[in-house]
Parts: sequence; C-alpha cells; structure tokens
Amino acid sequence: MKKVFQLLLISAIALQISCSKDDEGTVTIQNEFTYDGKAYSLSQGILTDYGDVTNGSRDYDISLFSAGLTVPTEGDPVGTGNFVYLDLNSSSTTSFEPGTFTWDEFRGPNKIVDAGLAIDFDFATSTESDAIFIKDGTVTVQKEGNTYTITFTLTTTDNKAVTGYYKGELTNE
Repeated sequence: MKKVFQLLLISAIALQISCSKDDEGTVTIQNEFTYDGKAYSLSQGILTDYGDVTNGSRDYDISLFSAGLTVPTEGDPVGTGNFVYLDLNSSSTTSFEPGTFTWDEFRGPNKIVDAGLAIDFDFATSTESDAIFIKDGTVTVQKEGNTYTITFTLTTTDNKAVTGYYKGELTNE
C-alpha cells in the first residue's frame, strides 16, 4: 500500500510540474501597441490606397484604432481613442503587397515614409500637435485571406520605442 501511495504522489507531482511549465510557456499576443512602458489596445483598422507613386511603388496608409473610435467609410474617425498611422509604399504598383517595410525619407518599394500615433486623441478637439511622430522603424505585414497580421517596431522623434501587433481585417477605403 505504501508503494501505491508513493507512486500516486510522484505521479501527482509530475503532473503538476508538467502543467505549470506548459502554462508558463504560453504567450498570448494581443492587438495592441506599447509606448513609454504602457500597452494600448487596437480593435480595428483601415487600408487606404493613394495610388501609384511612379517609382515602382504604390502609396498605402494603414491606420489602426482602439475601441472608442468609430471609423466611417469616408472622413475622419469620430470619438476619442488611440491610433497608429503607417504610410507604407507597396512593391506592387497595382495592389497592396505584404512584406517587410523599412524607414526611408523617400518613397520607394517596401518603404515607410511617415508614421505616428496618438493616445486619448479626440478627433473633435485634438490637433496634429497632440500626435507623437515616428522617425525610424520596421513594419511587417502578412496577409492570409482577408486577415492581416501587422507587427511593428518604431522609434519616436524623442527616441522612445513603440512596438505593436494587430491581427484582423482591414477595411478598404
């Protein structure tokens, strides 16, 4: 009987250890960006086509928004919330081509030429001076069906890091 008890005890300990290791290794990635040590959620996004740039690329903007903002099919968002703006140039002149985009001051295939973010931005009363501007970074965009996966690592003009992740559909504008 003592051996059965020891076997059950050892089994229970082994099961507990194996479960806790699995739980510790699981990481859930959230739709959010992190700035200055704080995370801000993202719940929706739009992809805007600004057309051919005549240098072998096409100009697209991706804007990601938090809850609290309503994004109409035309015009500026309504409400107060957080957002990230990415001005990307696709390597295709006819459609958005996912890939890795790097910072550059000039438009070209797979380049980021402008970006910014805002926190608790009220589209009715806030101005551009309330935005936080980006000076460098990398954005990776993947697409499977209608689902985009966007990851970014950016640096603000005051040298603060911005990292983010968004997975979901983008409304075409």
